[in-house]
Amino acid sequence: MKIICDWENCKEIGAYKAPVEKDNSKKYRLLCLNHIKIFNKNWNYFENMNDQEIEFFIKSDLTWHKSTKTFGSSDNFFNLSDKNHFVDLLNIDGIGDTQINSLKSFFSNKSNIRVLNELEKILIIKNAVQNSNNGLLKNKTFLVTGKLNGISRAEVKSLIEENSGKTISSVSKKLNFLIIGEKPTNKKVDYAKQLKIKVIDQAEFLKMLNKSS
Repeated sequence: MKIICDWENCKEIGAYKAPVEKDNSKKYRLLCLNHIKIFNKNWNYFENMNDQEIEFFIKSDLTWHKSTKTFGSSDNFFNLSDKNHFVDLLNIDGIGDTQINSLKSFFSNKSNIRVLNELEKILIIKNAVQNSNNGLLKNKTFLVTGKLNGISRAEVKSLIEENSGKTISSVSKKLNFLIIGEKPTNKKVDYAKQLKIKVIDQAEFLKMLNKSS
């Protein structure tokens, strides 16, 4: 079945995907070749973002917008060829058998090991510093509802934890801040207000981390 281009008054075949939302590639509209060119020319992913949000997006893009974990020390990384270390990686969100097999293949190659050994001699590798318990969000709890702009919930969770805060899964008296994005769950917002929990938006949250404009 052929699908007609979703551009107004166009009757050509829609064979090219155009995203509907910035952070949800699963939602798209189908356009013809001419209109996908127009769409791509005018597409501005960073529209309505402030400088801090753009900077954060670019930095998080380096890790595919997934929360990251450190190896703790360079020794832990260089010792990954140990079988037990590979098994430990399975506890990391986003790491599965495919990634583990790729790592095993990499570390089983003697040429790769030689390169790593040479790099270890000339690079100054600082071991990861554990987050202190005196961050900007110490003793504060957070919950997110709605879609945020240019940042995923996993990234927000990492930011909160990196700054000594905690995230919880529901609105209760234990919650200090409810962060709302676009189209939040109204029941959560209403219940939070009923409990006199502070409701903040994305900009106010970033301001708490000294990341606002």
